[in-house]
Amino acid sequence: IQKIYQRPSNGSGPETLFIDSVGVSLISVSKDGRCAIIREGDKIFFYDFTLNERLLLPSEVKATQMDLAPDGRYFLYLSDETGQNEVYVKTFPFTDDRWNVSHGLGIDPIWSPNGDEIFYRAVNQWYSINIDTQNGFKASKPELLFKGNYIDIGGKSFAVSPDGEMFLVL
Repeated sequence: IQKIYQRPSNGSGPETLFIDSVGVSLISVSKDGRCAIIREGDKIFFYDFTLNERLLLPSEVKATQMDLAPDGRYFLYLSDETGQNEVYVKTFPFTDDRWNVSHGLGIDPIWSPNGDEIFYRAVNQWYSINIDTQNGFKASKPELLFKGNYIDIGGKSFAVSPDGEMFLVL
């Protein structure tokens, strides 16, 4: 049984049991703490803490390696619908809008801490995409940041510093 608790980050309240279920895992939480992505078996849910609302990921989205934007309005995911893994962005709450941002092979997508960039990996190359969400969603073309050897740990193979300027790569 997996137990996931929630508590106000300022410590002003007690921790409360959020999930108590078999086969549940917490995938991502938005930086503002408003929403989370949760996997239960083969189903993926988005949970909005402010509305106490749980939404099932639309069935047409075949997603893995998801990450919520810091503001909770978008999420990254990996899909192989074109025959290779590519990075997509979709709105949350869900609309029909979505964008292929890697335009080719991409895995391990994550948002920069302030939400103005997306980072991902393609084999031993790391890329950055500038993001503008002021008037809808706009993404630049991927830009190669660096190449290097790494150890693939079966999940995210790198992390980004809080200022978005440094990478930790195993």
